[in-house]
Amino acid sequence: MPLVHGRGGDGRAWSPHAEALAGHFRVIVPDLRGHGRSDVPDEGNTPAEMADDLAALLDTLGPAGAIALDSTDSTAP
Repeated sequence: MPLVHGRGGDGRAWSPHAEALAGHFRVIVPDLRGHGRSDVPDEGNTPAEMADDLAALLDTLGPAGAIALDSTDSTAP
């Protein structure tokens, strides 16, 4: 189960939830491109490309994968 942070955040936003869920699920907490501990690319750092990254992650995880979005992001337009 990947947990994805909102814009301007990073995977650490999910720490308490990830710890609680880890006993029942395989939890993956990625940082989006240019966020948290991920590199900031010179090019290819658009929301559409970040969505492509998440789609590729779900393809790798298979049909049981799911994404939860952080709705508390105050930087979203």
